[in-house]
Amino acid sequence: MSTKLVIERGTGIREVERVFTIWSGEAFLEYQKKKMFSLSPNMIISTKRGTGSLKVVEYPYVPKKMHLGGFIISTGRGTGTRLL
Repeated sequence: MSTKLVIERGTGIREVERVFTIWSGEAFLEYQKKKMFSLSPNMIISTKRGTGSLKVVEYPYVPKKMHLGGFIISTGRGTGTRLL
């Protein structure tokens, strides 16, 4: 599948192959799971901007959340969420 890119200040068009990223959604969860299984259980992961640490076996599993209604809005300069 290809995508058209507008280039050169809008005067040209180039067709490039579309690249799907894995940095969000289901694809990221699968990528993260594979990476965590490939690590040694005693390896230490830095957290909280480098001020904290956890072993791989202590890393919490976060299940996929499904909200049953309403809308999710961001709060606190984008750091939190709220269900309306």
